[in-house]
Amino acid sequence: MERAGCKAGFAVRSMKGVLLTILFLSVSLISCREPAPVLLPSTSEQLTLSIQPNPAGGDPLPRVRISAGSGSVSMVVTQRWMCGGRVAAGVNRAPGDLAIVVRQILPDSSAVCAPMIAVLDYTGTITGLSAGSYRVRVFEAQSNGSRLPGSATVSVSTPAT
Repeated sequence: MERAGCKAGFAVRSMKGVLLTILFLSVSLISCREPAPVLLPSTSEQLTLSIQPNPAGGDPLPRVRISAGSGSVSMVVTQRWMCGGRVAAGVNRAPGDLAIVVRQILPDSSAVCAPMIAVLDYTGTITGLSAGSYRVRVFEAQSNGSRLPGSATVSVSTPAT
């Protein structure tokens, strides 16, 4: 009788070990998944960007800085960039909400330049805004997916007249 109880106890401990292993593996797999793709808002206007080298670079990248001014919002994105790459941006304006979608365009295969990756700042300013609080989101659209590297809520002041 005692021997059967010993076997039953061993079976319960073995089953518990198997369940804990399965639970551990499940949690590990879930935490290693790629983040869900970000849905990009449509844009209704182009945003002119200026691009400057950033020799300081730094980590982590990308870095997004958003600031408000008199009737305007500016954003600066510091990002690694390939030689020959281009960037284009668009804006979606909604009451109290600005969505900036930056599209990184890979280098043209005919571009003649040394294969290097640089750190660049690209800057854009949205003007013609009324005074008030705005949620500003900066999206990046890339060939391997989209992401939201930065967002902020800023207060735009009344433009000087």
